[in-house]
Amino acid sequence: MNAIQSMIDALRDFRQREGEYILGSVRENEAAVIDMNAEEQLFEKGENRLGVSIADSRPYSPVTIEEKRMRGQPYNRVTLRDTGDFESSFYIRYSGDSFEITASDGKTDDLVRKYGKEIFGLNRDNLDELIRTYMLPFLREKLIETINDRK
Repeated sequence: MNAIQSMIDALRDFRQREGEYILGSVRENEAAVIDMNAEEQLFEKGENRLGVSIADSRPYSPVTIEEKRMRGQPYNRVTLRDTGDFESSFYIRYSGDSFEITASDGKTDDLVRKYGKEIFGLNRDNLDELIRTYMLPFLREKLIETINDRK
């Protein structure tokens, strides 16, 4: 087999496994993906995956603001963090060729009803970071492996 045909076959093999590789990069970096959602978006910015302030849908009550102030927690934005149980229950659910961030805490359904399902997932900046920092290097490595396996 000539070198060009070998390269074409390698690229075809890579394309057929592309979805598997993308999910593999997410699996390998689950902690970072969850941190982007729970820490960077919800806690630090108080934003959902659409980049919209969570407080826009339902701001903290004056009682909650005072409780957070007394505990030294942020109260100028909705963070969805009180004890940390909710965000520590975040996990990634895989289904076929897709994934979603969700949580197993007992408050999850109530928080989704209150603030919307958009509290889960990555905003545009974090999605770009996931692709640039984690997925592209992983895919590049898999492409090189696929090409080398064909030599």
